[in-house]
Amino acid sequence: MKRGIPLLFVALVGLVGVLVNDDAAQVARAQAPDGLFVPIAPQRLIDTRKSRDPFTISSVGSNRDIDLVGNLEIGADTKSSVIGVFVNITVLDATTSGFVTVFPSSRSRPNSSIVNFTPNDISSNGFFIATPSGSASRFSMVSESGISGQANVILDVAGIVTSDVAVNDAARLVAVLPNRVFDSRRGAVVGPHSLTRVDFTNDEQGVVAVAINITVDNWRKNSLATFIGLVSDEKSVLPETSLINVERRETKSNFSIIPVDETGHAVFFNSEGETNLIIDQVGYFTTDQLAAATSGRIVLLDTPFRVLDSRPSSLGPGQQVTWDFQPFILSLGSSRIGLENSRVFFGNFTAVNVRRRAAGLRVADYITIFPTGTARPDTSNMTVGDGQTLANSGLFMVSDTGLDIYNDDGYADYLLDVSAVVTG
Repeated sequence: MKRGIPLLFVALVGLVGVLVNDDAAQVARAQAPDGLFVPIAPQRLIDTRKSRDPFTISSVGSNRDIDLVGNLEIGADTKSSVIGVFVNITVLDATTSGFVTVFPSSRSRPNSSIVNFTPNDISSNGFFIATPSGSASRFSMVSESGISGQANVILDVAGIVTSDVAVNDAARLVAVLPNRVFDSRRGAVVGPHSLTRVDFTNDEQGVVAVAINITVDNWRKNSLATFIGLVSDEKSVLPETSLINVERRETKSNFSIIPVDETGHAVFFNSEGETNLIIDQVGYFTTDQLAAATSGRIVLLDTPFRVLDSRPSSLGPGQQVTWDFQPFILSLGSSRIGLENSRVFFGNFTAVNVRRRAAGLRVADYITIFPTGTARPDTSNMTVGDGQTLANSGLFMVSDTGLDIYNDDGYADYLLDVSAVVTG
């Protein structure tokens, strides 16, 4: 049964609107100007395993400020135009459970989260971070157990958002309905130390990157803990960064934006054991018609904003709910060019405290998010098990009437945080 999840109080303030949720201090603000995405060769900016300087975790949030843009290896002219970055953050070796949120150091900590982590697990997520001039990026590690601890953090930057249309490979986004472009379960097994070349070609010109949801189904007899990385071609050395890390007997998904070569292909590396690799494409970035098109430009929020929090209600087996996107987009300011026609956003969806429907039944739940009024696709945004709290970012399309969230099995609370919207 569908049931609406109401957004709370909406207020319009000048050209940049604010939407207030249940915490009166939390508002959604669109950063100006908007920008274009530029894929870069992935760069690892943080690896506390090597620096031996783990992040601390506390119940009030332990903070660390990092100059993400200043540490990037890109040209000075390009660096001066950067208004945001796309990163993949991995948390491992945590001694207590908690979550990570990232925001400009000049802002208050939002009530949103980027990555949820637990002891003895590896958690990762890809997402956009706004980088306003003069403000470092503040990483806050919050303990949910009330127990202080520490964790290792790995941060890879895979792309930038630039305000300068002249930057090489600056591209606008074209969102597509989820399309399964690769599924090794229907063909050859992905083996250890293997390279898998995936075709993302279409009829469009100037495609430099694609937005994907990557899933690793690591339940094969010869599966081992592994990671999936990206290499430039089949002759490349091993990747220094990772897209997703998965333990043995685990299925995990992660959202990513990856560059493609001039033929529209990308090459994935599997580190250890045999596994199954599933890739769904949800968009592509093209340099075509940049001057003429106002659509496909990224409008970053200055901090991620929580638009949905079902707690204490839960989504049950086979249930579906609808979120009305329009009040939120109007709150950001309809006078922004293209914003009033926006039907696409980047967000982070979190399934919280997944429970089985009956004692003795194993939960193998998946959640699919898709435009209201369209057929539910055969793809999924995440796969979760009993007792898990799991986050996965994504590129989400909405219809005029909103966005549907479908839960296949078990019971789950759910959260949705928005980090950027895309002009229409």
